[in-house]
Amino acid sequence: MDARVAVFGGERKTGESCLRFDDALAAPASDQLREVLWLALDRDTMANVLLQREAQPADSLLPQWLSGYAFLFESSMNLQRARELRAAFPAGVPGATQPLRLRVDAPGDLFKLIGERVAVNARQANLLVQVALPGNAGNSPTPAGGLHLFAWHYDSLSPHAELEAFVKQLLDSADLPANSADPEQLFAQERRLLEERRILPLVLLPEYAGVRANVHNWNASPWGDWRLADVWLDSEDAVTTKAPTSPQKNSSTARNPGARP
Repeated sequence: MDARVAVFGGERKTGESCLRFDDALAAPASDQLREVLWLALDRDTMANVLLQREAQPADSLLPQWLSGYAFLFESSMNLQRARELRAAFPAGVPGATQPLRLRVDAPGDLFKLIGERVAVNARQANLLVQVALPGNAGNSPTPAGGLHLFAWHYDSLSPHAELEAFVKQLLDSADLPANSADPEQLFAQERRLLEERRILPLVLLPEYAGVRANVHNWNASPWGDWRLADVWLDSEDAVTTKAPTSPQKNSSTARNPGARP
């Protein structure tokens, strides 16, 4: 079947890959571990080299186009500080003498590559991380002290609703305060969540869709609505007489409700 690949999103990346720590890690050792990994992550290389500039480094849980304040967060790589904190680890901390298990919960080779890059960054800070793919995990329970790589899809135009979904689904916490719909309050809530280091944002991702060569003018809004008014189809006979088309970029994103963990 003749087809082309459409890349949706443009500047509005509608997916994010993140790391999430298991709650089984005991404090204060877990606080040190989370801080070391946070400082060791090279998000710029993930976005610009590994993902060939199709992604953006993520410093926040909500993207700039949704919250309006994401530019206020910064998560620069600092290997020297990460190594200093790692050298002060007490005995028995996961990642010191025994590998910290990183489970790739999102499907596809893309997330496997991101997980492997996380492990490389961790080793640069003398932290041991072992990547475990879903197919290799079987039905065995995730070991205590584990780490998860997951994909998140933004499917709301409300920053409050999206941040609340993070809190409910991933942190098993109560609802956000009602006044956090105010931008200043929402910023404070997100900053608190990021400072806890239970979720570590990695990169913002576009979404891809396969479009048959005889489909023209198909696109979707950044929040997932399909725009079908201008869509038209060539006949199959007409398509076979045309030269293959090159990959196209559009400025909107297809909805993928199954991307959430």
